[in-house]
Amino acid sequence: MHPQAKQGLHTGGIAVARIFHGLSTPAYPVQQWAKCGFWGQYTAWDFWAIVQVARLELARAARLQSAAAEDE
Repeated sequence: MHPQAKQGLHTGGIAVARIFHGLSTPAYPVQQWAKCGFWGQYTAWDFWAIVQVARLELARAARLQSAAAEDE
């Protein structure tokens, strides 16, 4: 897991798509994220399709995390 992700940095669907496409932003600079195995690996995929799938998966992960916290 990337160090920033470990710090609980919120990552939205567009941010995930930018990482997958290798698009640097001030919040996700190439110097830090290029080491991530996903950086620029999905440039052949439609950007907005990645956004949509990422949003679905992030929502699913949040639901699972919430359910796990309720079980404690």
